[in-house]
Amino acid sequence: MKRRINEGFLSSLKVLVVLVAVLFIAIQGTLANNNIVTKLLSQVDRLIHSDSSRSIQQSGTVILSPEGQVVSGSVSYGSFDLYSITMPPYSTLILSFKLPSSSSSVTVYAKEGSMPTPYHYDYKIASQYSSQTIDNSTLPIYITVYGESTNTNDYVLTASVTSILPNWIIGVIVASVIIGLLILVASFLIPVLICLGVCGCVCCAAASANRPITTTENPVNYYQQTPTYQKLE
Repeated sequence: MKRRINEGFLSSLKVLVVLVAVLFIAIQGTLANNNIVTKLLSQVDRLIHSDSSRSIQQSGTVILSPEGQVVSGSVSYGSFDLYSITMPPYSTLILSFKLPSSSSSVTVYAKEGSMPTPYHYDYKIASQYSSQTIDNSTLPIYITVYGESTNTNDYVLTASVTSILPNWIIGVIVASVIIGLLILVASFLIPVLICLGVCGCVCCAAASANRPITTTENPVNYYQQTPTYQKLE
């Protein structure tokens, strides 16, 4: 009985050694073809660092002005800075960033109503030469700036807010302008037409008064019938 147990243990050990060897060969082959394992390890390291920094910085959210603001900061690799902004009604938010140093690299994420992450976000800016536009959001916008380079990542974040008008207000404004122009034209033309009409009537009356009056009387011809006489027999 004891011998069978030992044989079973040795068989299981052999299977485990074979599995480890196969796994080691597979990892070597993967590393020879690409750097997937290294990328996976770097992602795990980033998640560990970002989770630890998230618990620290989430309580220190920087609230930006509703009219827009320009802020500068610095983040290390795997960490992030958190901002929030509440847009006024009928407004547009444009997000962009600049990198003062060529060695810096950051990615900006934005989400409406909650804090964004590299895996859950509504808007993303990966380059300092691009921007994102958010129109008329009724929820607070949360913005995270993640450090991507192993060096210190300096950045300048710009949140620009511009007011926009709803379509019905634009329609009312356009209609008011058109009506105002019509009233202005009418207020100018009506007195001119009245003046022209009065002047025309006065000119006609003057012309009629200055015209000479000529009468033509035809002579009346009276005819007298000559009597005729008849001889009586």
